[in-house]
Amino acid sequence: MSAAAVTHVTRQSWISRLGDSIKGILFGLILIVGSIVLLFWNEGRSVKRYKDLKEGAGVVVSVQSDRVDATLEGSLIHTSGMANTESTLKDPVFDVSVNALRLERLVEMYQWEETSSTKTEKKLGGATEPVTTYDYRKTWHSGRIDSSGFQEPAGHENPDLTLDKVSLTASDVTLGDYHLTPMLVDRISNFQTLSIGEQVPAPAGINREISTTGDTIFVGDNQSQPQIGDLRIRFRYVAPQNVSVIAAQSMNGFEPYKTSRGGTILEIKTGLLSTEEMFAQAQASNRMITWLIRLGGFVLMGIGFGMLFRPLSVVADVVPFIGNIIGAGTGFVGFLIAAILSLITIAVAWLVYRPVLGIGLLVVAGLLMFWLKTRVSKAKPASPLQTA
Repeated sequence: MSAAAVTHVTRQSWISRLGDSIKGILFGLILIVGSIVLLFWNEGRSVKRYKDLKEGAGVVVSVQSDRVDATLEGSLIHTSGMANTESTLKDPVFDVSVNALRLERLVEMYQWEETSSTKTEKKLGGATEPVTTYDYRKTWHSGRIDSSGFQEPAGHENPDLTLDKVSLTASDVTLGDYHLTPMLVDRISNFQTLSIGEQVPAPAGINREISTTGDTIFVGDNQSQPQIGDLRIRFRYVAPQNVSVIAAQSMNGFEPYKTSRGGTILEIKTGLLSTEEMFAQAQASNRMITWLIRLGGFVLMGIGFGMLFRPLSVVADVVPFIGNIIGAGTGFVGFLIAAILSLITIAVAWLVYRPVLGIGLLVVAGLLMFWLKTRVSKAKPASPLQTA
């Protein structure tokens, strides 16, 4: 691989930095308010999903997939068996086909990639001098990287991508006597790599050398020494396999089941799973999503408070050493405030949705606030009267 580097040096005055930090206060407030709304909404969503799944677990009926019971029309059912198809999916460009539920063509192009790293040096008086280094290297990458946005596009131009990723889904997939819609089939994603095996002829429209090795089609002159614009193409597929479904029966197919709270249940998993296993996995997925959104809300709030306190550290940056201390201190305080406010937001939401847990969480937030107040009090210097 070849590489090149370009260094770009800028300078921002103390007045400019202060102006930007003051402008950032409004955006910081928006982030804080938005994170509070997000955290509150997430708790309601989590509880609603939990109750929807509990309701579903109480009414679901397990049936055999080899016979559709018309009396269960509209009911929430669980069934499992072999998801099968008679279709042979064929790539529209290459002579590649396979009996499968899904087939995907993955395309990588050998092209330039830009990465950057910035090191900022603070100057006496509050100005900063960011030094950004842009590195360029040749690499295999899915899709085309737009080289027109590079800091140094000259000599690093990426050609247009002549082939795109393609995804095909069988339309006649059955589960016993039931039919699986393409939307459901697309949720089966345990792909296997498709071995090409033999030489694939060059398709019409590609006037370049083509070679095949194992599971890869290479478009270019020399696979061991790829050039910018060369292509590497692979295929993967989802084979017919056992699946389990929980959904509302709709004639000989499935549709989302509507709960009494307005939620929906539509689950498909690979393997022969019981109703208990499927609902347990759905609840686990709900918990994971809940914690990810909680983390995201906390991070957004932390960034918001960081922007709120930013002018303090910029003002102190007139003497860089002091600015660094103030920046670290405000960052720590912002982190604690974000943690406390996140806990309070979740606790208030739980008072609405989970009262007992909400009270406990408020107690934890109160203890954190008391600890923070104690630390701030200890950090205050004693007054002249107190030392006399």
